[in-house]
Amino acid sequence: MEVALFGDFGTGEYASRYIARQLVMRGERLDCAVHLGGVFYSGRQGEFDAHVAEPLEPLLGTTALLTLNAPPEMRSGAGAYFRYLDERRGASPRHPQEGSYFCLAAERFQLIGLDTAWFEAGRHREPALLQWLEQRLSEGRRRGAMNILLTHAAPYGPDAERLAPLVTEDLRTLIVEREWVDLWCWGGAQAGALYDRAPGLPFLGASLGHGGFPSERRDAPKYPVAPVRFFESRPRFPEWTGVRQDRGNHGHATLWLHADGNASLRYTDWMGQVRCEATLSRRGPRESVTLKTLDVRE
Repeated sequence: MEVALFGDFGTGEYASRYIARQLVMRGERLDCAVHLGGVFYSGRQGEFDAHVAEPLEPLLGTTALLTLNAPPEMRSGAGAYFRYLDERRGASPRHPQEGSYFCLAAERFQLIGLDTAWFEAGRHREPALLQWLEQRLSEGRRRGAMNILLTHAAPYGPDAERLAPLVTEDLRTLIVEREWVDLWCWGGAQAGALYDRAPGLPFLGASLGHGGFPSERRDAPKYPVAPVRFFESRPRFPEWTGVRQDRGNHGHATLWLHADGNASLRYTDWMGQVRCEATLSRRGPRESVTLKTLDVRE
């Protein structure tokens, strides 16, 4: 199964349009695409139509498209976001998403999307949803599946001096103490990065908030909260052009879920250049998921 992951994509900027074109060019090979949230600047209907619905429309005939809620969408009450869910579900059985959280479950994998904006920005502590999440993660761990968590809010970022309350408080029992999440993919933190496991952070982390929002170019953090295995530090345009060297690069990731229970993750920038490829592997059903191979393109 091939899954595209991208966050903070809904800007209408040319970089996000190029990313949409890359997804469309994959055609029937792409089984699922997940936008991790972020429709700017306030998630209004016109912004959803122009920045999300229109560029991703060609995907809908062949690819299941799922979207998460985020603080920009909530600035207008998330009305356009939920309307978009209803319209897609009503148009095709290929798009089963009914709300702002979901679980795609298979024998060896689970993709679990959470709403980290509706009740409070960057948090997930509503009791009923926490119970639902606990049940999904427990079921996945019991059958030895790889639990993959998808959120807009980040547990940490490149500039963070401390962990977010989302991981230290809201989800601490499930993620830190029980270690039920193998890979956590998030938008929010506007950087493309891949992080390894660390003491107190027993999961691999994929930061994917570089889907279109203009941000400053930055280098990998000197004192990260988790080991950095890849960090998107290239400028938006090649250095030889001399154009916008102060702006960070944009991109998305592709996640391949293999029948043997392993997974592959590839970061591609908005110009189609592969930036990083990694293989995620688990030796046994009770073992932790680790980075088996890593190829970073300089």
